[in-house]
Amino acid sequence: MNILKTLLIKCSVLPYPIDRQQAENLNQHYEREDIPSLIILKPNCEILTSETDEELISTNAIEKWTESKTVFWTPESRNSSGQVWLDIYCRTCYMKPLVGERYGCPNRECSYDLCAECYHKITKENEHNHELIHFLSPKNKYSIEQLLDYSDLISNQNERVTLKSYEGKYIGLYFSGLWCQTNENFASDLAQVYEKVIEINLPFDIIFISTDNSQNMFNKHCQQMPWKILPFDNYVTKLRLKTYFSVSILPAFIILKPTGELLTKSGQRDINIKKIEAIQTWCKDEKVEHSSDDFVWSSVTCDGCGMMPLIGKRFYCETCSNYDICTASKEKGHEHELILIAPLDEID
Repeated sequence: MNILKTLLIKCSVLPYPIDRQQAENLNQHYEREDIPSLIILKPNCEILTSETDEELISTNAIEKWTESKTVFWTPESRNSSGQVWLDIYCRTCYMKPLVGERYGCPNRECSYDLCAECYHKITKENEHNHELIHFLSPKNKYSIEQLLDYSDLISNQNERVTLKSYEGKYIGLYFSGLWCQTNENFASDLAQVYEKVIEINLPFDIIFISTDNSQNMFNKHCQQMPWKILPFDNYVTKLRLKTYFSVSILPAFIILKPTGELLTKSGQRDINIKKIEAIQTWCKDEKVEHSSDDFVWSSVTCDGCGMMPLIGKRFYCETCSNYDICTASKEKGHEHELILIAPLDEID
């Protein structure tokens, strides 16, 4: 309430009632969809900032706005060799996007990131309650040991395994959680394929990276897994890996070369379609090739026949709300025009 009062006084925001038509006109003009929504305008009614929720974290946000300045700032010349962390900002100097080395708090309750300069200042003055970590830059290449922070792994019997046993092997990093609804079928297929890997002695292995929220869920999830597992309490390494590989959709199966270099992020699709042939192809240092007819849309369900995930060509209806169908359902007819969606092969 104090912030709102100050905002009304210093920024001349007047809470007067407007009718529905005026509200719709303003929404369209300023492209507002979500409510409540607060945008800051310059005297000429141009938008100064719409990132008000984040900018209000700063104690001098309102003073900045009254000077026609934003809290967030972008370096005038970005270092071409430095990583640009989109949507991430430094909590001290408010650089957004954060450019260069990124440090952050692994505590789940914190949303705290720093640029290199502010990190060294904060560390020196001991201004944060938790230990901060250095994120791996997606622009850089790392060995398997570096990616996993030289951590030991465990079996489903809780036996310790060192990373030395993975030397010279292609590695599949398997990200998932017990709560993931689409995981069960993939886990079953992957286990069958893994048996064949052992049988024919391919230079390939799997490491499970859990996203489970509790030790009990983790134990239940890992009980039947034939491959090795990153321990549940190694949250820092899990966070680094998820950030480095931009893992957002689960399950995810990231394939690495023996050097640690990325081979493909499409491991789940490859296993779903090609099974053991996919791993044989990876072990030749090659990516699996697919046609549009066998592309797996891992997070899409056909609204016509219920196929999940949708496999093959995907057609989308702009008129219906969130409506996708496969080729077979399209041939049965639909009342509106359908758009063919191109496969997302560029994710690698």
